[in-house]
Formats: sequence, structure tokens, C-alpha cells
Amino acid sequence: MGTTWVFKTKRNAQNEILKHKACLCAQGFSQTLGIDFQKTFAHTGRLNSLRTPISFAASKNLLFEQLDIKSAFLNAPLDEEVHLTIPHGLNHDKHKSCLKLKKEINGLRQAPQSWYNRLSSWLKTVGFKTAVSDPCVFYWDNHSPVWLFIHVDDIGVFGNVTLMPETINKHLSSPLRVMSEQVVPHHHHD
Repeated sequence: MGTTWVFKTKRNAQNEILKHKACLCAQGFSQTLGIDFQKTFAHTGRLNSLRTPISFAASKNLLFEQLDIKSAFLNAPLDEEVHLTIPHGLNHDKHKSCLKLKKEINGLRQAPQSWYNRLSSWLKTVGFKTAVSDPCVFYWDNHSPVWLFIHVDDIGVFGNVTLMPETINKHLSSPLRVMSEQVVPHHHHD
């Protein structure tokens, strides 16, 4: 399977360059069902489902934080054997013609499903439960309730300000690299 590089420049609010990023992606359009992958369906949070955690947080004067899981797909196991052509620009042994993947990467058709299954399984082991209405909404009711809204590698966290963000960040950071994107305090008006 072929590969391609995706290059991005991350900038701040003043449009100053913070960093340059490169991501190796598989050319998943060339994958064959039943050979290179089995299933591709992955749950993604519905915008409609975001109303429950938002209304819950607003009614209880709770904090919202957005977390981003860095290199999320690399945290998911790869069930199939996948070989990639050696990426352009990578120095390599002339006798080797391909690379064997050990983890999911961007571009593989099955990567989103593998990632969701990995994250969902881990959240359940630490005590989160899946909402009946949407498999991308999780809640945790251990002393003080916390709600999570999952959209691929972005997680909206709604919870008690005394627990947030340290407790949830600590729980999620143990197996994953988690970056806090922003904290939006809830302003309560009497």
C-alpha cells in the first residue's frame, strides 16, 4: 500500500508559527475489503447528543474542557497484516522494499473503528458507562458526575470544578498523550 506525507503549520491567535508538523498517512483507498481490513464502521458523536452534557453542566454550574488525544490512531491495535511502501524522503536499506505496520495510522480504513474500540474499552475499565442514546457519550458517577463527548480524537469533558481538569486528565493521560485544548469556564448568572 502506498503512503503520503501530510504537512501542517500550527499557528497561534496572532498567526505566528508555533510548529511545523508532518504526518505519514496510508493510502487506504487502495485497501481491499476482506484482505486488508474487515470492518470500518466507527461511532462518532452526534451534535444532537452534545445537548445532554451541555444542559447537565449548565444546570450544575460545571466546567467544560476540551481534550485532544495526540496521535490517537497509534494507540489502537492493528489486527490485520499491513505493509506500506517506504515513504518518499526516508533513507532506507536498498534491500528492503516495504514497511510492516505494528499500529494503526491515519489513512487506514479500519483505523477510526480500532481507535474507538480501544478508547471505549479503556473508558469502561476505569468506570465510565456508555449513554444509551449515543455510544460516543460516556458518564462517570464516582462521587461527582463527569460526562464525556467523543468525536474521533477530541473529547469534550463536563464535570465538577473541584475534580476538573486534574482528575480526568490524570485518568486519561495514563495510557494516552492528552493535550488540553482549552478551558471554558461556565458563568452562572443569578
